[in-house]
Amino acid sequence: MSSSTKDSDCIRVCVLSSSYEGSQALTKDWDNYVCTPANVLNQDPRYEFTNALILKATAYSQIRALVNSGKFDVFFNMCDGAKDEDRAGITVVQALEEFGVAFTGSDSLHYEPSKLDMKMLAFYAGIKVPPFARVSIRDDVTQVCGHLNFPVIVKHISGYGSVGMRKESKCDNIKELRDEVKRFIDMFGDALVEEFIEGVEINVLAMEELDGNSIRVLQPIQIVFPPGESFKHFDLKWIGMHNHQVSVIVDDPTLSKTCARIGLTAFERILGGVGYGRSDFRVCAKTGEVYLLEINPNCGLFYPNRDGTADLIMDVDPITPAGVARHLIQAALNRNKRLAAKVAPSKVTFHPSKGYHVCATRDISAGDLVFRDESSSFTLVTKSYAQTHWNDVDKLAFAQYAWPLSNEAFVTWNPDPKSWRPINHSCSPNLWFGENHSFNVYARTNIKEGEQLTMDYATFCSGPLMHAFECECEASSCRKKITPLDYSERSELRQVYGTRVTDYIYSKFKKSGELS
Repeated sequence: MSSSTKDSDCIRVCVLSSSYEGSQALTKDWDNYVCTPANVLNQDPRYEFTNALILKATAYSQIRALVNSGKFDVFFNMCDGAKDEDRAGITVVQALEEFGVAFTGSDSLHYEPSKLDMKMLAFYAGIKVPPFARVSIRDDVTQVCGHLNFPVIVKHISGYGSVGMRKESKCDNIKELRDEVKRFIDMFGDALVEEFIEGVEINVLAMEELDGNSIRVLQPIQIVFPPGESFKHFDLKWIGMHNHQVSVIVDDPTLSKTCARIGLTAFERILGGVGYGRSDFRVCAKTGEVYLLEINPNCGLFYPNRDGTADLIMDVDPITPAGVARHLIQAALNRNKRLAAKVAPSKVTFHPSKGYHVCATRDISAGDLVFRDESSSFTLVTKSYAQTHWNDVDKLAFAQYAWPLSNEAFVTWNPDPKSWRPINHSCSPNLWFGENHSFNVYARTNIKEGEQLTMDYATFCSGPLMHAFECECEASSCRKKITPLDYSERSELRQVYGTRVTDYIYSKFKKSGELS
């Protein structure tokens, strides 16, 4: 991506922002600020900034053009459009991922978790959340919310920026609740109702560390609400408090550490520890317990007047706003290098005689990890299900390509063809599994760029359904005919591969007395 004219001492940053052109977004009239890390790094000669406004309708083509220009080393992604908005959002992230470039902020997996997603992940992370209920159009509010204590607050099920919320969203009785829920359902299709936690509101900003293995948490702050206000509804957030939001450092060291710890856990468990995110907490005035309200991926940063909530946090933390900007840029560059190193050095290609097969995209040394399949998803099906429900064509493919994990459970092809890996058999393959029945696949020999990648089907495909086939691999050790009994009948194979076979194959033939 780098240009030959690039100054090696200057990092070229393209700042991506969601355009409001033609938008009907509720924040359009208020969110008209140019937020960019240049606001805090404009005097630093090590960075060169270019702004790009991205439209939702043309997001992919715009990102493609920016990437192909070769003018940028990293993309500072500030696009934050929600899925029910007409502003650029997750499509931008997906395009950046597809093109394999460095970018700040959330990945597509963690870009917009709903508040319900957050609550489930928080539960399994041991983080308290306010008691809640989801109300849909056919629900009886009294019945669905019967377990909640007033006051309660009504929110958008997924949106952020306090969209849809007004002062009346805090409800003290069932009539107010019914009216407010109806209003939200009319606007958004359903509503989230939570018990309102009376107490102070604390915000915590967390971001991935440069090594990608740890998380940095900044100084927690407490928001000071204007008289008569107790939460950030839309008008208060965008009109009443904008440009003059007030906060104080959390002066209770125990509470500060508790919120920082929970903020770290929330960022790690809900947002995957990727990019940066701001957690919003309430501390119950009666019990002192800390409740997570939500965590905001790609929260607003670097407002011109530096009064966004994250800006207030950065201003009181020793790292400083400029330090955060530098950190996020470098973290994005480092993350992209790590991700690039994990990409399998392979591609699927077609040959008239070989059909579809997999080739190396670079030279690979013997012992190198080629396919990281540990902790990966596999498509599983039982033999009895396939035999009962599949058509004859799929049954034949199942017998040819599925590989057993047990007598009944088989790994088969993923529904997404982009993930397919049509590796051909060789009696002298250049790939094999890791030791101790690992799913990871390593180079068995040195492999040249463009060389076909192969495995011995005896190490994973052999099973009761495998069809024997004539081999044309032309290796000096070619077995000519490959059968499901090769591993049990050929001791030389067991000597070569040892435990570099699936546990099913190893265990099955060990039990039959073929292995000592």
